[in-house]
This record gives sequence, C-alpha cells and structure tokens, in this order.
Amino acid sequence: MAKPAPAFGAQSSTSIQITFSAGSYAPLPISSSVDNNGQVSFICTQACWIWTFVNGALTNAFVGQTGNHLACSPGNNGPYTPSVQNTTITIAPLAVNSQPPSPSPLSVRGTIKVGSTGEGGKKESK
Repeated sequence: MAKPAPAFGAQSSTSIQITFSAGSYAPLPISSSVDNNGQVSFICTQACWIWTFVNGALTNAFVGQTGNHLACSPGNNGPYTPSVQNTTITIAPLAVNSQPPSPSPLSVRGTIKVGSTGEGGKKESK
C-alpha cells in the first residue's frame, strides 16, 4: 500500500529557537508546522518553561508533558511528539517557575500547526 503524500507545509520535524533578550523570551520562527506524528525540538538560550495552549485552553500538548508546560534547559530540548492532531498549539515561553499566562495575547507567543493543512499539497491556480 502506498504512503500518502506529505501535507503541504507540514514536515516530520521542526526546531524552534527560544531566545531571551530585554527580559523576555521569544520563539523563532513564530509560526511553524509539523505532521501529526512529527517531532518538535526547542533550542533555548537559557532555561525556561514553555506553556502550551490549544483552542485558548492550557493543554498538555506533547506526549509525556505534565503541568501544561515543558521545562526546558539551555540547549536542545526534545524532540517532543504532539499529543494533539489537526490543530494549532500556541506556545508561550516564560521564566522557570512562572505562573501560567492568560490566554490573551499579552506576551510573545508562537504557533505550531499540527497535521495537514487540508490543501493536499496543491496550490490554487488563478
């Protein structure tokens, strides 16, 4: 049986750099995508907690995650496999031992689109 073609824009793995500057953390790139069974790695310039939301609610968005956040050390963390499919994970990196942020976009956030974009690898022609 043939494997389905990969979804347009999704990849089997992605790396997100978490930088720290002027007292705040920022994900680079801000938006990324990964296949449903793909892997995400976080490369951090210093220790942080990465809070995860799905549909505005704090969620354990990765396999093995607890407390609705990933505790990351300086350097490479992961790879992590999403525990959710066909949705978008919003990430909010903050200081270690931070309280969970509100779902409103007051701090720097990033997004990880998990799964197919629904475009089947085809671009619309005009």
